[in-house]
Amino acid sequence: MMVPNKESTSKRSKILQLAGKMGLIRPRDLGSIGVDPAYVRHMATKGDLIRLGRGLYALPKLDFTENHTLAEVATWIPNGVFCLLTAARFHQLGTENPGPIWLALDRGKRRPVSTMLPKMHLIHLSPRAMRIGVDVHIVEGVTIRVTSPARTVVDLFRFRRRAGLETALVALRQALRNQIPISEIRQYAVEFRAMTYMRPYLEALL
Repeated sequence: MMVPNKESTSKRSKILQLAGKMGLIRPRDLGSIGVDPAYVRHMATKGDLIRLGRGLYALPKLDFTENHTLAEVATWIPNGVFCLLTAARFHQLGTENPGPIWLALDRGKRRPVSTMLPKMHLIHLSPRAMRIGVDVHIVEGVTIRVTSPARTVVDLFRFRRRAGLETALVALRQALRNQIPISEIRQYAVEFRAMTYMRPYLEALL
């Protein structure tokens, strides 16, 4: 029986700590702790980590949630913002299953090429639009960025031709039932120049 040496024990400890901190890790993340990326695959064969897919690992005790896919995508694209139908589902603003992930990227940014990423609908926004009304959440130890409930409602109206007007109306009704302040919805409607179109629907529901 081979006894682990101090070097391998140290590597293992560092990787376990990193996995515990990040939730999901990729081999390239090991460079930040001075460990050869190949070592993560060695730990997976020993059962210290589980391989979720090509290039993605986690602790065996990780509790998967209904938002696990969002955590995976955010691991690969940390600067993306989940929006539209994906954000609506996250905030429970309607019961429709959005299917593909809806993700916003800075203008000029391309989707990373990876076979591990799920099917996605991408929209490109200005740097300002990537910041305003964007909340930060922790899912399975991974930081994800999601448009706020009020911003999500407004975005659904702005992109109604892609997301569907009925989806926007359902989200607005549910947001009001969830007591999302109407003042916040109006604020983002003005900010993103959507008030002219949204006003009749807001007035009809109030």
